Amino acid sequence: MQMIGRAGRPQYDKFGEGIIVTTQTELQFYLSLLNQQLPIESQFVSRLCDNLNAEIVLGTVTNREEAVNWLGYTYLYVRMLRSPATYAITVDEIEEDKLLEQKRMDLVHTAASILDKCNLIKVCHFFYSFCPLELRSTNHKKQRSTTGKQAASRRPRLAAFPATTTCPTQA
Repeated sequence: MQMIGRAGRPQYDKFGEGIIVTTQTELQFYLSLLNQQLPIESQFVSRLCDNLNAEIVLGTVTNREEAVNWLGYTYLYVRMLRSPATYAITVDEIEEDKLLEQKRMDLVHTAASILDKCNLIKVCHFFYSFCPLELRSTNHKKQRSTTGKQAASRRPRLAAFPATTTCPTQA
């Protein structure tokens, strides 16, 4: 579920409004969220591989240090600090590493390993840097016909990888 953030125009308005459209059967659920002020937990871990891959391809993240720093700007990081038990972080881990740098490093390592295994990125373990790999051509058959078709057959069609945390070949 994605909830309403800061609705409105902060530079012009002092408050914002949000409208929730739901069925009668789910109305009580949304009312309890509004009345009890339950925290909304991050679901970012489930899509971390996809988002890290996008940042690597864009060039925003090129190594582990940048990835750990990038993860520090997410809502996941905010929730890990405020509710560590929800994210399987012990009291000892918090006391030893108040900024959760090791936890973020572990998350990045896991996501990068999955992307490397899927041949979406190459991880250089010596420097722990990331390199995006080019999409491969899926057009393996050569067509023999007129010049127009031959020219069209020379243009590679790019493989589209699904947005999953498993390798496309294993899906």
